[in-house]
Amino acid sequence: MSGRRFPGVTLLLVRIVQFVALFLLLPASPTQARDVFVATTGDDEQAGSREAPYRTLQHAVMQLAPGDTCYLRRGRYHEVVHLRGVRGTAEAPITIRAFPGELAVLDGTIPIRSQWVRHRGHIWKTRLERDIWQLFVDNKNMTLARWPNSRYWTEEFWDQSTSWARSADVKKGYRDGLMVDPELVALPVSLAGGVVVINSDRWRSRAGTITSHEAGSDRFEFTPVKDFNRRDSHSYFVTALALLDAQDEWFYDRGSQTLYLYSQIDPAQRNVRGRVLDATLVHTPTPAKPRKGAALAPPACHLVLENLVFLGGHVDLRTLENLTIRDSHFLYTVASKRTLGVTKDAPYNAFDRCHNLKLINSTFRFCDGKALVANHANHARIENCLFHMVDFACLAGGSNSYTVQMEGGRNVVYRRNEINIAGASEGMRISGPPSAPVLTELNYHTRCGLMQTDGASIQYPPTGCINSINRYNWFINVNRTGHRFDGDPGGEWGIVYRCVSAMGGHRGYRFKGDNHEVYHNLSMDNRRGHDMSVSTNKGPKRDGGRANLHSRVLNNAVQSNDLQKNLIRDPRNKAPNWSGVAAGGELRKELRDPDNLDFRPRKDSVLIDAGVVINQVHLWEKGVVTLNQGRLRPLDVSTSYLGAAPDIGAYEFGDSQYRIPGRIRQRASRPIPPNGSRTVKRDADLMWLEGRDATQHRVYVGSKPDDLTLVRQQANNIYVPTEPWHSGQHLTWRVDTVTPRGIVRGEAWMFTVENE
Repeated sequence: MSGRRFPGVTLLLVRIVQFVALFLLLPASPTQARDVFVATTGDDEQAGSREAPYRTLQHAVMQLAPGDTCYLRRGRYHEVVHLRGVRGTAEAPITIRAFPGELAVLDGTIPIRSQWVRHRGHIWKTRLERDIWQLFVDNKNMTLARWPNSRYWTEEFWDQSTSWARSADVKKGYRDGLMVDPELVALPVSLAGGVVVINSDRWRSRAGTITSHEAGSDRFEFTPVKDFNRRDSHSYFVTALALLDAQDEWFYDRGSQTLYLYSQIDPAQRNVRGRVLDATLVHTPTPAKPRKGAALAPPACHLVLENLVFLGGHVDLRTLENLTIRDSHFLYTVASKRTLGVTKDAPYNAFDRCHNLKLINSTFRFCDGKALVANHANHARIENCLFHMVDFACLAGGSNSYTVQMEGGRNVVYRRNEINIAGASEGMRISGPPSAPVLTELNYHTRCGLMQTDGASIQYPPTGCINSINRYNWFINVNRTGHRFDGDPGGEWGIVYRCVSAMGGHRGYRFKGDNHEVYHNLSMDNRRGHDMSVSTNKGPKRDGGRANLHSRVLNNAVQSNDLQKNLIRDPRNKAPNWSGVAAGGELRKELRDPDNLDFRPRKDSVLIDAGVVINQVHLWEKGVVTLNQGRLRPLDVSTSYLGAAPDIGAYEFGDSQYRIPGRIRQRASRPIPPNGSRTVKRDADLMWLEGRDATQHRVYVGSKPDDLTLVRQQANNIYVPTEPWHSGQHLTWRVDTVTPRGIVRGEAWMFTVENE
């Protein structure tokens, strides 16, 4: 993997400023009562006008009435803002946003300006007046002193085989509270007093304090942890001064309040900041038993947060109803307190019981823990968001860890989101009641579950999948299973169609339970060889634990033969499907170019017109036991097929549009073939994910980025060249997005045609 460091805070914030300046205009809503302004140079004794702004956001929000807009001018706002009592209305919500073209940061860090002295070698130290648990130097998040050495937020850091140590076999004598690792013999320091993070047996990860270790010893003792399993454990060690031995590592001694930093130059010449706030934006829930006589402000409601940056401090907005957050960025908001000796999971961005939550077009990057939790949030919608580099320790409170969690809410929607690089065994854990089920669609997940095993990229717990609809999702190289209905006994009545799970996962799909409907999905090249597991066990108790007796599995294309190993009783409910192993063929030879993410059937494929029409699904309702008793709901699963019958698999041959999941950017994105591919076929089409509000696309092709020719202006997202590409040809292409506001220039992408 590349050793390139991912962008630091400065580069990310500069890009955000450019984004705001280009595409965001000052809103002019007739419901706005007035505009209130806040600036770092302001004064809370002033009028709060543009000419005389307030100094703090906390003071400003307490002055806001329905329809008001609070503008934050450029700068860092270091405060804990309490929103309880801030109430808009459905017709006139209260808006808090950055001033157009300016960068407003809600910042949980403070500058460290105390005097530095050399401790030894390249290690410097300084005394602090308050504890910190996250450190930034020159706008980069520093790595807590650890072993094995590995820098935060690099590609190598997410490779567990190099960033974690692997314990000796159980036969060597380790147990809960005692671990053995032969590599520790080479470590000439004691780890006593530090923290060990342990991934023990599949999905469980825990942390404990090291109580005993001698330099050069292969074993150490630690405080026993919950659910410890002695099989195949991985671990790493942090928060010991003895481990401070690499550039940009740090350690904090909370007893003496001394900060240590490994730096080639005097840190006094660098921009050093430390995190001192847990959360920057807070909504305190109503106490279950309010104190008698206590005066409580009413819960906040009908708020809109726009174009804000949250840095080094999470948000805790539980029970704040009718909240919309859009076009905002959460950077390093989730950080553990292991440097302070805390071994539990880090506080996350919390939206529990935040009914009518709309979290739209926002990013969550670099989280040392779960990105967000929105449990029991009715009518919550997460849409067009990015979750990037999330949770490398995976210290969930229960047995499972997840990147995002949305359980127990009514009519929950998870749409067009991306999870790209995450450690937890479960990417999205989601569930809802049968009367108001979940919808997950058009999401793109890749490289999930990197620090744990078991779990799935979209996972439903038992009973949570009833009547849920899951469609058009891609799980590409997710390391774990792509989609799973879990439990023992497993969940029932889940609907999954036209999804793709391929290229390096553990399994493609895993469906426990019964009465599922699984249509038009595609899966291949998963490591375990189980592209689609229609489970035979972990079914309902009424059938003695046998699973999927009544499920309906049709029009699916897989390579492995696990699809054939099922207990479905009615033969009409398990054919047609296509399995490469059963057919004595290869699925990849039936597709255009799966290695370059073109999953359409090739010309003359056996998949074409081989399916059956599916235009309705079966929903559970009270008293219903089996699928054929369910209530019918019209649903065009076969999506207006072409030809004599629907094709088997996720895509239809000859379709003029190629459905690409994931987050829609301002400009065209997710090129197919992928940027930099060197294996493009001569007959390849060029495809892309449309830019926002696109009405047309201008396609340019050429040999160099600065020498491209407009070859076509079109409405669809498939460019079919007039003649085949030449073998070995190096080409550059670009798609400009035509919108009602103007033309958004695309990024230059490159590919090389394979030699025949």
